[in-house]
Amino acid sequence: MAVGGALASETGRGIDRRTLLKAIVAGGMVGAGATLAAATRISLPGFLVDEGGPEAFVYVAGDQPNPFGFDALAGREARADDFTGVWMGATAVWRALRDGDGTPVPGTGFPALLIRLDADLLQFPPEWVAGEDFLADPTVVAFWDRCTHLCCFPQWHLEALPSALQDYEPGRSPRTSLAGEDPIWCQCHHGQFDPVTLEWDVHPNGVRYIGARWSRAPVTRALPAISVREEGGRIVGRKWLGPPPRRPGGLGGQDAERFRDWYFAYYR
Repeated sequence: MAVGGALASETGRGIDRRTLLKAIVAGGMVGAGATLAAATRISLPGFLVDEGGPEAFVYVAGDQPNPFGFDALAGREARADDFTGVWMGATAVWRALRDGDGTPVPGTGFPALLIRLDADLLQFPPEWVAGEDFLADPTVVAFWDRCTHLCCFPQWHLEALPSALQDYEPGRSPRTSLAGEDPIWCQCHHGQFDPVTLEWDVHPNGVRYIGARWSRAPVTRALPAISVREEGGRIVGRKWLGPPPRRPGGLGGQDAERFRDWYFAYYR
């Protein structure tokens, strides 16, 4: 962690905290501050910024009440033992900025869904390892809470999926139905993803990734999964460990080619 001093990039230019927060608000992008921190190894006055390694997820309350009671835990770090029942799910953020007391700064961090799945139903590529890329007991998997259609925010069991939206193409029916459960559903345009069927897919920028199989158009590629493991009871995520992905067109920004976060591998 780095604390104190002006916001400084590797070029030595600085920016104060007020200017940074105004930029985050003006940009309107959740996680902008955390992204900037990762890219430039910044040091924020009064803030704690992780410069590498895993980071905990923090619960957040959404626009609709969480049916599993996670709204009462908003602002607290996610723990494996919070997921006491199969199919429980929570909205969280990953890599949020922290203030001097270690409290997450609202509006920062990458949005994510944490879902406890039926271990007997979960299918995943051999490149993923139980306990290293997802929790094995309880079986908890993390996904980006940004739809691969237009980056809307999918939901997990906040409302029952209408029967009219269960018209699947051959071979696309979500396997959650084997347990009588709905898939991940993006209410904006009704795209759906099957969280118990993880598979390789390819981002338009050419980056290969593992995600929840898409089940219903207009989405046509998987919802990216975030590699997580348990550390001292906490659910923590990992940064991209391979070579930096090629920058999607239009991102811009200084040293953008060096961003290693999974977010930039999967979203344009």
